Amino acid sequence: MNDYAFGNYLYEKRKQAGLTQRQAAAMLGVSDKAVSKWENGRAKPTTDVLRKLAVLYRKQLLLYREALRRSMEQEVGECLICSLALNDVISVE
Repeated sequence: MNDYAFGNYLYEKRKQAGLTQRQAAAMLGVSDKAVSKWENGRAKPTTDVLRKLAVLYRKQLLLYREALRRSMEQEVGECLICSLALNDVISVE
């Protein structure tokens, strides 16, 4: 994987995790400029930081998926309530 492809991969993972460069940098203990350099292929993170990235992005992605799942469950619940209310209105008429 060349530097650009690797940087693009890091960018995509960060976006999937729902983080800004500044947020990711703060969680990793680096500057947002460092994150930018990695994503633009101008530098590569150290092995230690790569391990932290893997944990951070996976954790954030799991949290994001859980929030999305809860949101979808809430929307389904609201749709069911609306549907039941509509059925009550229709059956009264």
